[in-house]
Amino acid sequence: MVATAFFTCSSALAQELKKKKNTEDNYQELYTVDKKTKERHGSYLRIHKISKDTLIKGSYENGFKTGPWSYYDKKNRLYLEYDFDQQQFVHRENNFNKGDSIQVQFGNGFKLTKVDAPAIYLGYKNEIERSLNVSFEPPSNFLNKGNSGMVMASFEINLKGEMENLIIETSFDKSLEKPIKNSLEKFKTGWVPAEVKGQKVSSKMYVIYNLTFTTNPSEEKVSIGKPKADLILVNFYFMGISRNTGRRSLGTVQAPYNPNMRQYNAVQRN
Repeated sequence: MVATAFFTCSSALAQELKKKKNTEDNYQELYTVDKKTKERHGSYLRIHKISKDTLIKGSYENGFKTGPWSYYDKKNRLYLEYDFDQQQFVHRENNFNKGDSIQVQFGNGFKLTKVDAPAIYLGYKNEIERSLNVSFEPPSNFLNKGNSGMVMASFEINLKGEMENLIIETSFDKSLEKPIKNSLEKFKTGWVPAEVKGQKVSSKMYVIYNLTFTTNPSEEKVSIGKPKADLILVNFYFMGISRNTGRRSLGTVQAPYNPNMRQYNAVQRN
């Protein structure tokens, strides 16, 4: 029903545009491309592959996003609406407390500063966490060790909404650092920068990967905090002696975090 309505168009337009479908791990994209330029042009729809709920909808014009784009949560409720023509939010879920402090760039350094709004990725709610949960593949030597712990990465979002200076702040296992960086590369663009007093600013974001390996399926996962405006939390749960691991749904496990000191205390269990 959704696909039929989405691709209803005039015969003249159908001669110029070609329907396309792209399937990823947990969603499908439905869109059209100009037959001559091969650029995306016209309506775009992203739906959950299983539930068929709408995740994202908008329009392209000659390969560029145009007009209002809507982004939803897993219950099909509006999460964000951003007008690409006006370069501003029409709707934004309040996911931070006004006056929250994050790391903002001043000169060559960063300072903890109260902001009007933190940097935010233009995607459906929790898209980064969900995508990382699916795409991140730890190396086999990590699974063979059977250790648990945390890795924290950081990156900067510049005035253009681009990711820069992606680094690993601290890690309990060096073999995880490259695949973690690779998993974050997908989100190099598509951000709206943070704002201070109505002006765009460069800011820093943090991502914590919490990896738990256990042979006891009844073992409780302990929550030690909540996400913050500049902190993305991704929880992985590996189970089994055979190393054929089962990955379960995301949790909200946060390491003790001090952005001024750029440190956290790793939790490790053998």
